[in-house]
Parts: sequence; C-alpha cells; structure tokens
Amino acid sequence: MIITKLLFKKKLFFFHPMLTVLTDQGSGEIPFQLSAHSSLEELNAKISTMSIFSAEDFSKITQIFSSQDREFVRALQLATLNALPLTFFYPTIKQVPRPMHVILKKENGIEFLALSLDAASFDKATLANEQLQKESYRTLKNFNELSEETILEELSKIISTLNLSFDFTIQLGVNFSKQTELQKVLELGKKYKLIYIEQASVTDSQEDYAFLTEQLKTTTFVCQPYAPTHFVANATLLFFSSVQELDLITKTLKEKAVNIFYSLQEGEETLAVALALPIIKIPVKNKTIAKKLGSLKNTLKKNS
Repeated sequence: MIITKLLFKKKLFFFHPMLTVLTDQGSGEIPFQLSAHSSLEELNAKISTMSIFSAEDFSKITQIFSSQDREFVRALQLATLNALPLTFFYPTIKQVPRPMHVILKKENGIEFLALSLDAASFDKATLANEQLQKESYRTLKNFNELSEETILEELSKIISTLNLSFDFTIQLGVNFSKQTELQKVLELGKKYKLIYIEQASVTDSQEDYAFLTEQLKTTTFVCQPYAPTHFVANATLLFFSSVQELDLITKTLKEKAVNIFYSLQEGEETLAVALALPIIKIPVKNKTIAKKLGSLKNTLKKNS
C-alpha cells in the first residue's frame, strides 16, 4: 500500500475533524484535530509515496514525524491502519476480541469489571455486560462511598439474576489500582471467584505477582504490568505504544503463553481486530467502541 495524501475533513459542527489517509488501495480516517502550528502541506511532503507492506513499515511514521506530538503520530498510524484490510497481519482472522467492560469506576481509580469467557458471540457478551452496568448504577448509587467487598457482594447478586437470562456466565474482575493490601486482594479473589485482577500489588513487586498467581492460577488472570523479562504472572494489560511495537509484543507474549488484555481507546478498534488481541478492556460507559467492533465483526463475516 502506498500513502498518497493526508486530508483533514471538517464534518458537521458537532463532529470532530477527521484525519484522513488516502492510499492507492483506499482510505482510512480517525477523529483528530490538527494543531494550529502544524502545516498540512509540510506533513504531506513528508508522507507522500510512503509504502506500508508490513508491521515494521509503521516505524517510518514514528521516525519521520518524531518532531510532532505523540497524539498525532498515534492518530496517523491508526488512520493508516484503517486504510488496510482487517486481515493485514493475520489473513485467517475471523473474529473480534472478547469484551471486558469496566462496570463501575470509583473516584479513587478502583474499577469493577465484567467478563464472560463462554459467551458465544461478541454481541451477547456486550449486551450482558451493559445490562450489568445499567443495573449496577441503579442499585449502587453511592458506590464511591462503599468498600470493595460491599460492591462485589452487590454485583454478585445482580449477576446471579442476570445469569438466569443468558446461556453463559458473567464473571467479575477488579483493578485494585495499587490501593489494597495483597492478602485482602487474595481474600476477595477467592471469595468472589474473580476472573481478572489488575494492579494488585501496592509495590508492583515480582514477589507479590508470583505469590498471587500461584494462589489463583486455576481461577484468575493475574495481570502484571508488561515487562519484556522476568514475567511471573499469567496475564498482562497492554496499551497503545505504536503499531509495530504492539505487533512484536503480542507475538512474543503469545509464544510465552501469557494471556493478553488490551486497554482499548476510541479509534483503536481496527487495531485490536487486526492484531488478533484476545480480550479488550472497554472504558466505563463507552458504547461507541462496542458499536464499532460490532461493525467490524459484520465486515469479517461478509468477507469470510
């Protein structure tokens, strides 16, 4: 694929301006506001005739636009990826990632999440998670004032009712945001059969993650911050760095049998599908991401 031109399209006043990448095979876009200090003419002079034929080719964008802010480089990489077929990295890809929704997020950063590993489809899992979220806000109006255990108790009751309506199981997870002592995390993990635990260690120590993983190895994804070496947990949560780096990291982690979760932001939906990321973490009260992934799912279905 050869990039031919960058455009900024202004839609109706209540929409964000769109960064559009034109190529010899089509176009891709992403909402982005160009800085007043940036010259579209100069940007086009740098990118015109750039070729993208592999994940490593995305490094050209990082290198050429190193003087621009990180958000522009991110937007340009993602818009370029949106111009490529979903099967650019994996020709046989047929499905979108499994959704893990943030159901509640306390003001102190602690998050409560929902994940189903046996839901037959993305749509069913999303529907169940969104119903849990809606009922949680109705029932737990003062959740910022409640303890983690109280919230887990109430969420478990709601899930018990919801599980009767679905032919799969919803399970809970918690991002403890480094605010809970390890023994308490272990206690809650066992009591509520947590499927996912993030930022469990106040100190982020290898010993804490190794201990927790050993104690919960048959029930829980213990999510350790990504580290190229000395990885002791059974899962990690990735964030956007660059397309080429994520491609390399995910392949390495899959070879090491580390379970991969990805914290997905708007505009990264195609990336998540194209890189065959297994499970994505969707921010609280965000339905745009699920809607876009549903559209990508239909595209894969039509092309199969």
